[in-house]
Amino acid sequence: ALGIVLCAVAVLFTYQVEPTVSDICDYKCKILAYDMINDSIDEEFEAEDFTCDDFLTIMTDNEGEIIAVNTNMINANTIVSRVANSVRKRFETTKAYTEYVKIGDLAGSGLIYNRGFDVPIHIEPQGWIETDIVSNFTETGINQTTLEIIIEVKIVLTSQLPLYSRATETVVQVPIAQT
Repeated sequence: ALGIVLCAVAVLFTYQVEPTVSDICDYKCKILAYDMINDSIDEEFEAEDFTCDDFLTIMTDNEGEIIAVNTNMINANTIVSRVANSVRKRFETTKAYTEYVKIGDLAGSGLIYNRGFDVPIHIEPQGWIETDIVSNFTETGINQTTLEIIIEVKIVLTSQLPLYSRATETVVQVPIAQT
């Protein structure tokens, strides 16, 4: 009977704690991912002064009417590749670290918030990185359209607790050209 009661308590505790643990793990991983991605993008755009003309070329006819907008894919792919390499380097050199959360925080109850012993959350950069170029056309008025070229960086980080592991995907989209 004692074994059944202990198992029931363990299952109920896990059921109560798991959503909070997932949220905390996601939050900590997203902070690390955003820092890696944003620092990499800042570094690459500071290294070279890009303008909209480096990525987009507007083609006009003899009367000055716009007939096409072309993307300079060589420049766009170059910057995406440089950002991907920079994020990958940060990803590889970032050491695993441990955050500590009070057991009361994991229980999700306001009564025992910030109370109890520390539970370690181990966060390490395991996973993958994806980069892509996205273009969006949006209507911006009568007979007007906005074209936006965006770098999209996806990164997955893993957080681990005793008997629990969670992969968190973070996506950052940064506009690099708009006309």
